[in-house]
Amino acid sequence: MKLVDDNMRKLGLAIILAGLMIVILGVGKYFEESLRTATLTQNSMVEFKQYDILDGKIKYKLPSSWLTTIKENKDDKVVYLNEFVSDDANTYGSIELISSSEGVKATIDKCIADVESMGIKDYKKEKVKIDNIELDYIKYDLKSSKENVKRTYEYYVPYDDYVARITFIISDKKARENTQVVFENIVKTFSFEK
Repeated sequence: MKLVDDNMRKLGLAIILAGLMIVILGVGKYFEESLRTATLTQNSMVEFKQYDILDGKIKYKLPSSWLTTIKENKDDKVVYLNEFVSDDANTYGSIELISSSEGVKATIDKCIADVESMGIKDYKKEKVKIDNIELDYIKYDLKSSKENVKRTYEYYVPYDDYVARITFIISDKKARENTQVVFENIVKTFSFEK
């Protein structure tokens, strides 16, 4: 009889723990979305404007207050180029769609070679998980003087025979703890037609 009581107690405890884990995961997802919204609101990014590439096969959004310029590029590899600057002029960068039958790795290797050719040896190449998709990103600092340092974040998003390179540049003095979270939230707006 004691064996049955012990097993029932263990089963009850296991059920309670499983229920608590489910509740914690559900609440965590809710807070993650709330944190994302709060981060964007804190950085004055409430309204977004949608942009389409390749006749709507690729869509993304940027804050509607940002100034953007879609440029014609003469490079055969760069299919699309949208340069942007934030309304406070603290953040700028570009969204490029690069034709790359070699894939993401070859594109990143070329970009790293370009970074190294500028004399930058201190960079981080990592993977980041955004909405269950593992993406590559490179982070490095551009220094024009000791006082003038700009942090650069480049995200690489693969799509068929293309790679979208999203580049954000922000002054080191203007960067905050949540700067990378803000940039990742913008990268999350990318959607692809299958």
